[in-house]
Amino acid sequence: MDLKSFQKEIKSPFVWLLIILCLASFLRLWHLDSVPPGLYPDEAINGNEAFFSLNNHSFHIFYPENNGREGLYINLLGFTFCLIGPSIFAIRLISALLGILTIVVIYFLGKELFNKKVGLISSALISFSFWHLNLSRLGFRAILVPLILTLALYFLFRGIRLQKFYYFLLSGFFWGLGFYSYTVFRLAYFLLLIIFIFYLWQQRGQRLKLFKEFFFLGLTCLIIMMPLFIYFLSYPEYFFSRAVGVSIFSQPNPLENFLKSFVQHLLMFNVRGDGNWRHHFSNLPMLNPLIGLFFLYGIYIVFKNRNNFRYLFLFLWFITMLLPGALTIEGIPHSLRVVGVIPAVFLTSSLGIWEFVKKMNNKENIVLLSILAFSFFYSFILYFFVWAKNPNVQGAFTQNFVKIGETLNSIPNSFTKLVIVNESGVPVPYPNGIPMPAQTPMFLEISQSRKIESYYLKPEELWKIPYLKRPMVIIPMQEQEELFQKLKLLFPNGKKEKINNINVYELK
Repeated sequence: MDLKSFQKEIKSPFVWLLIILCLASFLRLWHLDSVPPGLYPDEAINGNEAFFSLNNHSFHIFYPENNGREGLYINLLGFTFCLIGPSIFAIRLISALLGILTIVVIYFLGKELFNKKVGLISSALISFSFWHLNLSRLGFRAILVPLILTLALYFLFRGIRLQKFYYFLLSGFFWGLGFYSYTVFRLAYFLLLIIFIFYLWQQRGQRLKLFKEFFFLGLTCLIIMMPLFIYFLSYPEYFFSRAVGVSIFSQPNPLENFLKSFVQHLLMFNVRGDGNWRHHFSNLPMLNPLIGLFFLYGIYIVFKNRNNFRYLFLFLWFITMLLPGALTIEGIPHSLRVVGVIPAVFLTSSLGIWEFVKKMNNKENIVLLSILAFSFFYSFILYFFVWAKNPNVQGAFTQNFVKIGETLNSIPNSFTKLVIVNESGVPVPYPNGIPMPAQTPMFLEISQSRKIESYYLKPEELWKIPYLKRPMVIIPMQEQEELFQKLKLLFPNGKKEKINNINVYELK
């Protein structure tokens, strides 16, 4: 290959997209089995239900435990377990792969709405974002929202531009599929309505054709949604089950609380971000300082070009998908509830960057690469060497529950293993209404033995212990001296021991 051919090749957007994907994959897969440390019970219950669904050949469209969860993520997790078996790595691998796929799709949406450069910059920004990086390494179904929403919008805008009927059907499929992803996706249907109204008003001469295309898009969407819709008709309490407790409408002054929540969510990008260590670096803005400035500049560019619907739509997208957070009052600002704004935020930031670097004359490539390199190293260092090593993160991901699970796995099967679940949490029907924290050691057992071998009891169920086979090892999930003293009174022949730095009570 001569020099000219090589220069032509490296200018290809697909070469740069491949480089971005390699870097994004490195960030999302490196040390995936150990970072984040621990396994939060919300992740663990997804893994447990995926495993039992796979084992029982019975997957569901909705899982009512733990306040109710749409089934798509858990079912994808079951498919992953089918290929590589259950493990902490497997739970997070599906999120990493979905995150990487989002990076590809946002390139095509950016290209469709604006141009190749904006598409590439958007892909790079979301790749190197601490926010999306962390989300791509968690076992939460929220990671589905940016991907499915971006796919739905890409095929819709492409269908409108090319007037190809099958793009509308593909868009309808993804609008329907989003209903199975995460509760906040329900607000995204307002975006579909906005697009429909605008183009119906703009393309007056083709209204009949456009109405027909949107009709079949909507029909496809409804067909895909129908099974879950019927489920909610049968069990209406699950439709709002997760939102009721945190809604602004459960408060005395809904309007005041809405304004408070909305402002805090607006400020999360540049001033004060999510305070939950599990979701982000506590209280740090969701965007790094440099990209935060370009996001603000991007908003200026959007309003400057507001007569162009595709620019204005980014702002409408941002506001609409901010509402799932603004309509709640607990844990605000809450980065998971506003996960649908991620593509809009980075597309807007990309517009700001692109308008800025165009003014750099012959230095635009150097400036652009410098901005992206800063973003990469900022998130890489902050995530792996600062955030991951913070003791607060170990607590946020209940690393001690993982140690309990590992301890259970290390005890020979000649012992009866019993866990006292003296941690508070939402009760889970299986087994016997045990609180949510028990899901983590249960999953660790499943990872090794493909079954739950231990008994899990609540503190008020100690009377069941004499009916279990000896020798026995009893492990409390929360170390409480008074519980050990109670065990000593009930079973004086036992003794307190330490296994893997975990205090246990052993009965011979």
